[in-house]
Parts: sequence; structure tokens; C-alpha cells
Amino acid sequence: MTEPESIPSDAGQPALVLAPWVRVVAVLAGVLLMVLAGQITVPHLGSPVPMTLQSFAVIVIGGVFGSRLGALTMVGYLLLGTLGLPIFANGEAGLARLMGPTGGYLLAFPLAAAATGAIVRTKGIMRAWLGGLAGMVIIHLGGITQLTVLGSDLQVAFGPGPIPFVMASFGKVGVASVMMPWLRRRLPIAA
Repeated sequence: MTEPESIPSDAGQPALVLAPWVRVVAVLAGVLLMVLAGQITVPHLGSPVPMTLQSFAVIVIGGVFGSRLGALTMVGYLLLGTLGLPIFANGEAGLARLMGPTGGYLLAFPLAAAATGAIVRTKGIMRAWLGGLAGMVIIHLGGITQLTVLGSDLQVAFGPGPIPFVMASFGKVGVASVMMPWLRRRLPIAA
């Protein structure tokens, strides 16, 4: 039988030991949060990508769950959606979502959650802001890369079209940077 994973704590407090079932429940809760965040969409003229709350959920999950568990949650989300469960934005599903215009954003989610979790190792708001910003940059770079590879006009990828997405991202990072330290103090999964 394997021992539960021990998560180092901050400031000399005893390490938190997580039972495997706690990690499973956390991943399932994170996937559910991603599903709900993907259903809140705002269409954006001039872009094949809808604006959702998924990027916000990615950085919060990464910041609260930590690097490994946050990335695992995103991989689980992508796997379920790819296998056909209608959990992507607007209830869409399938491998085609990963190969289309939204695919770069989706495929960047595990790396963004991992980066956010790696940076947000302490409970400070500044680390949370830096981690959220890093995660958001990774998501946008993934999306821009996919749009460019798919042959989108560079104006779509780099022109004024993405400005509302970037502006919304700053707001999401600001809210997430306040939420992450608060959630990390209150949830037993916080690493």
C-alpha cells in the first residue's frame, strides 16, 4: 500500500498529508469547475474563439491545487472533452476542438496550471498575481500559436481582435490573485 502524498507547508507548519481520495475529489471538482466556466461564454466578433471564464478557472485551479494536481486536472478535462463528453465551451466536444481555432488555448491549459501552481507556492497576493499572470500569458501564447499555425490572418492573431481578451485577462488575474491565497488557506488540498 502506498503512503499518502505529503505536501510541504509554509513557515514551519506541519506538512499536509493528502489521502489519494482527496486528490481524486479535487481533480473531479476542478474538472466540474472547468465545465461550468466553459459554459459562460461571450461571442466576440472578428474572432473564432469565444471569451469564457475557463482561463480564470485554470489559473485558480493551478494556484490552489499546486503545479502537479492543477496540471493533472487540466489533462483530465481535456481527455474527457476529447473522448466526446460535451464539456468544452458551448457544450462542444471531440478532437476537432483541439485541432481548431480554440485548440491552442485548450492545449495550453495544463502548462498554464502547472506554471501558476509552481509560482504560487506561498500564500502571498504578489506571488498569486505573478503566477496568474504567467498562466494567462501561457494560455494566450498557446492560442496565438494555434491561430497562426492554422493560417489565420496575422491580423486575427495579433491585431485589435485579441484586445478585449487581453483586457479581460488582466481583470481575471486581478480577481484570481485575491482568491488564490484565501482559498489556499481554507482548502485542505492547497499545496
